[in-house]
Order: sequence, then structure tokens, then C-alpha cells
Amino acid sequence: MAMQDLLKDIVICPECGGECRWSERAVTCSQCGSIYGVQDGIPYFLRQAQYWCNIPRREMQQVVDYVRMHGFQAGLRDRIPRYLHSAIIHADRADARFFLPIDKESVILDMGCMWGALTFALAEHCKHIVGLDQTLETLQLSYYRAQEAGIQNVTLLGGDAHRMPIKDNIFDVVILNGVLEWLGLEGEYVVEQQWGKRSRNGVKTVRVKNPRTLQLRGLQEALRVLKPGGTLWLAIENRVQAAYFLGVPDDHSGLPYNSLLPRKLANLYSLLAIGQPYRTYTYTIWGLRKLLREAGFVQQTFFTAFPSYEQPATILPLDSKFLEFYLINTRFKSVGGREKLMFLFLRLPGLSAVTVPDFIVTARKRGDFSHEGCNRTFRRIVFDNWSTLFPGVETPSEISLMKFKSRMEKGAPISFFVFSNADKRKPLGYLKVNRDKTGLAALMHDAEVYATIYAKCTESRRGLAEQMFSGHLDAYFVISRSVVNGQTIERRLLHDVGQRPKGSAFKKLAHRVIDRLLSLYGDSTTGVISFGEFAQRAIDWLILFNTETSGRTLTFETFWDRFAASRLASPRLKSILDVPTDILEAYRVTLKELANGLELRTGPIHADYNHYNILVSRESIAVVDWEYAEEESFPPFDALNLFAQPASECGSKQVETLFSSDPKDELASIANDLLARYLASQELSLEFIKACGPLFILDLLYRDYGFYGEGGPSGLFPLRSVSLLRKLISIVLGTG
Repeated sequence: MAMQDLLKDIVICPECGGECRWSERAVTCSQCGSIYGVQDGIPYFLRQAQYWCNIPRREMQQVVDYVRMHGFQAGLRDRIPRYLHSAIIHADRADARFFLPIDKESVILDMGCMWGALTFALAEHCKHIVGLDQTLETLQLSYYRAQEAGIQNVTLLGGDAHRMPIKDNIFDVVILNGVLEWLGLEGEYVVEQQWGKRSRNGVKTVRVKNPRTLQLRGLQEALRVLKPGGTLWLAIENRVQAAYFLGVPDDHSGLPYNSLLPRKLANLYSLLAIGQPYRTYTYTIWGLRKLLREAGFVQQTFFTAFPSYEQPATILPLDSKFLEFYLINTRFKSVGGREKLMFLFLRLPGLSAVTVPDFIVTARKRGDFSHEGCNRTFRRIVFDNWSTLFPGVETPSEISLMKFKSRMEKGAPISFFVFSNADKRKPLGYLKVNRDKTGLAALMHDAEVYATIYAKCTESRRGLAEQMFSGHLDAYFVISRSVVNGQTIERRLLHDVGQRPKGSAFKKLAHRVIDRLLSLYGDSTTGVISFGEFAQRAIDWLILFNTETSGRTLTFETFWDRFAASRLASPRLKSILDVPTDILEAYRVTLKELANGLELRTGPIHADYNHYNILVSRESIAVVDWEYAEEESFPPFDALNLFAQPASECGSKQVETLFSSDPKDELASIANDLLARYLASQELSLEFIKACGPLFILDLLYRDYGFYGEGGPSGLFPLRSVSLLRKLISIVLGTG
């Protein structure tokens, strides 16, 4: 087997370091005679089976049996709890690779690979990756996953991270992602049974060595198997993160305030509270630096991720100025009081880099790399191609990248801001990059559509973000553009359209106090802009854009067939859109009567025209992220989306109010006035466009968003709702 062929070159006996003899069912040490089993093609180098998993072993064994019979995807669908799916299949968990020297020649060790999310996400981008874990059952799942997908460069190995059955100087990169804290345990652990709970009979944690000693040994093992100059990727929670001070339970013991206490006191607290010793040590930034130095690592570089390293929508260098940029450009009006207080912690001078949620660290083993490619991070690729990506912009002496608020779904593009290290407060450019092969075709299509639309515009072009480069760059498809004004606006917009704090008078007062404190650290240069002012600017631009790009005229029958009948008949929607035929016919007749005498024209649409993608300042407007754009659709869908998306964030009732004939609140009133102005330019009526609400929802349901499709036909958009479509039809017919 190809997997065993690789292992024959790198595996040694963990007991004596001797060479091994291989057979189909066992691996035998030629030196000391130790025998290790092979199961489902996986050599398992532990004397006694160890177990660390989210769910009990018996359940996991049943999952493995099912996968062996029916395949990995069937097991994922039928037997693995849904809350674990993101930990198994989401490629976004490996996005820290963009800050690492990984290329097609890299050989990687995923140390404590668990469910294999990082292992399989990285397999596409390296020569070979070895997943090592002590839990045979999760290794077996990965084995069948690789077999089913035909992945040839993933190798799986059962072993102890404190004493790995691997030769010295093998890997270019070693990953310890969410693993170091668990290396202090010396026994089996089942998260569902033990996290924050009292010990049960039969669940024992052996206390032999100090947890820090065991963690240090694991780091030294990682150093040993790295090539000279190789890189460690370490991710771990911050021992003193802001959330812990606010009573959020410790991520590993499940006890509030536990990690903040001195180790001995934390251990006593844990024993009294849940009957388990405290052994899952996390560290401050200073403690982690010291631990890595003791293990022998050099050139440590610290990053942090939001909301966490497990869901790294944002990854940035651990620098107070980068943190300030991120926090200023992050919406906090809609989060709860505890989250607002956490933001306040992060924005206090001197505390920001200390109280972040977690650390992502890269550290080097002394020596030179074995091949030149392993010195090239994505940051280096951007720097080397600066004149291509940002023509006319002076090349800075040194740059930093910030992965910024990127969606987490497989295939979704990743957004980066590019900073000069001479000015860390304002980015020089913006990049959108494909995460993997899944998103490559979609990003290429987006670039082509945008270029076509851009060419059609003259006056409205001033509101289109300038796209500077679209094309392949090394292994990536990159779209670059200049940074536009208005990046800090979105956090303010919805304060006046329903996002007011609810609850007791005390809670409302607390929210106001926190908002005031946060404003002291806010961006004073941009100022506050109301939703009404924002929407007026967006409608003004849309009128200009639609006028310049207006397409062909449709009869009502053609319009209905294009935007209703053909979509209702599609296989994707036919099974879930169980609206009675007579109701649909009544809706069609009503809509036809309202369309009488109107001119229905096609044209390009942004398809995601809302407060996230329209950047407005006092001086300018920029419409960005044309990733769902269409060259020929129904332009008023964009106008509806401008108001429907923020309405959906305030609740489904707010959306229903928006499409009713009577404006009952501030948002609906603003929408009515501005939609009437827009529709006058399109020679359409407000009554007709509001009646098109079901078609607008149907349009969202019908279109294949690719990476947004994982949640089923409703996807991840609140507006992609079959129940909302039915409700809007009833409003049009006067029955709702």
C-alpha cells in the first residue's frame, strides 16, 4: 500500500528507536521485538488503546462500523452528530496555512489530527501529510474518508504525541492545533461526559507527571521530527482572554474563572467542583513564549483569530494597531452585553494583545530549509508580485496580511487586507483568494462577470470598486483592488432601525454606558451615518447604474416564466416548495394585474446589494464584492435587497412589515420613500415591486450559491426561507 510505503521510510519503534518489519496485520521492531497492530491499514504504536473524543467510544465504534459498510459520506449524514460536522469537513479551520511556508513540496505532520479537518484541508496544498492521533476510531474514519475520496497523499498513524514512532528531521511543518492543552492529560477523555461535569465511576484521570512537563515533552517531540529550519504551527486558547474575566467557562474544564487562577488553586477548585484535577494548561503570551523557548524553538511569531482559532474568520498579527483596525471595523451594535464588555477589554490601551481569545503561533527549528519553496508564505507571494497586484502603488519595504471577516464555508473566497508595516492603521490594498479547488471556478466566474459589468458603466463606474488584478498567482486565483473609504461604517448603520437593546431598564442603561465607553475608542474620522442617509446614497447610485446598464424589455408572460415558473419547476426547489397550485395561480393573476402597463426590463444585478457590500462615506460610495452578480436579471431585486437584508437582521416580522402596504416602523418608512424614488426612474410602481417580494425570495432560493448551499435550500441567508416566501404570497393576496 502507498501509505505503508511512506511509513516504512519514516517510522521507528517508539520503545527503542529500532527499525521495523512490516506485514499486513502487524509491525515488528527488528531490535527489541515489540509488536504493534495494523487495523484498517493503520499501524497503531500504542501498547494500550487510548481514547480522546467528543463522544463515547462505544458510539464511535458504531459509527466506524457504519462507515465501513456504507461509506464516509453516509456516516457523516446518518451517524455523526451534526454539531461535529464543522470540526470534520470545514476547510476554513486550516486557513492559518496562508501565514505558513507551505507549498506543493511540503511534507506535513498533523500532530493530534483527531477528526482530520486540517489533515484533509491541507492535503490539497502539500506533497504529503501524516495524521497522527492516539484515538484509533477517528483515524479509521479518516482512512475511509481518504479511500472514498481517492486521496493519495494522506497517511494515518496511531501513536503517542509524547513519544512518536517517527524518525528525526522528517517534516517541513508540524501542526499542533488545539492539541497542546490536552497533552497534560494521561488518561482517556470523553468531552460529552467530562467537560464541566463531575467524574463518573470508571472515568479516571491518572496523575503521574506535571501537565506542563508533558506539554513540554510534546513540543520537544515536534521539534525532533521537524527538518532543520522547519516550522511549528501551534494554536491554543489564551489563559487570560477577556471572555474568561466575564465568567465564560474555561474551554477545557468547563469551569468559569478556572484558567485565571494559580495552577494549584485551579487544581483544588476543579477537584472540589467536578472531581477532576486541572491538567489542561493554557498560557499567557509570556508563558507560551517561555515554554516554546524551553522546547528549543526560535523565531516565534504570534497571531490571533476571531472569533477563535477553530473558526478563524479573521486572522491577524498580534499587534495592538492591527487589533485596533479590526475592532473599529467590526460591528458591535447587535451583540450582547458580555460581548460588548469583551470588546471593551480588547480596546483598552495596553491590554489588547494580552486579552485576545487565542494565539496562533509559528516557530522555527534552528537550521536551513531543505528546499527554497518552504520559505514562501502567501505574504511573500503578494510582496513579490506587488506591481502586478497594485500597479501604481509604491512597493512598501515590508508588508503584513490580515485575513479579514471571511466566510467559513468550504469553497468561499478568503478576504485579505494588505498593510505596510510602516503604517498599520490603514491598509494599502484588498485581496480575495480562493481557499481551495471548490471555490476556484466561482471566483474566476465572479471576475469575468464583474469585468463585463464594469465595461458597461460610465458615470456609475465611480461607485464601482476598482479591480486592479484578476488572475492566477502561483497556486491561487487572486482578485485585488484598492482600498475604498467607508470600511468603518457598517458597525453604525443598524442602530436606528430596530437593533436597540431589549430587557430591563438596568440592561438598557448598561448597554448605553458600554456603547459610550466603546465610542471613546472608536474611529473619530468617519463619523456616524444614519441608515436613511446610507440608503439614499445607495439608491441614488443604483438609479444611475440601472439606467446605464438597462437591458431588454420582457412581456409579463416571459417575466413570469423566467423568474417564477422555471424556478418553481427546478429539481432543487420542487420538493420543498409545496405551495398549492391554486394559490400560485392566484398570485400570478394578481401580479399580472399589477404589472399592466408597466415596462419590465432586465439588467445586471449585484445580487447581494446590502449594507455589507456598499461602503459609504461623506464623500464617496463604493459597491464591492460582486461575487453573485448576474449580467441579466431583474434590477429591482437589488433595490429590495438593500432593505430586506437589514430587516432580516431585526427579525422575520420586520421583513413582513417591509413588504406590507402600510409602513409601520422607521425602516419600512425609509424603504417606502426611497423605493418610490427608485421605481420612478424605472417606470415601475411601488405596489408592483412589493408584490414581487415572493419572487425576490424565490430568486434567492433558486440561485446556487455553492459554498452557501451546505445548509440545504435555505442555506445560510435568513432571507432564503420557504416559510417567508409563503407569508409574502399571503400578504399580496390579502390572506396573511
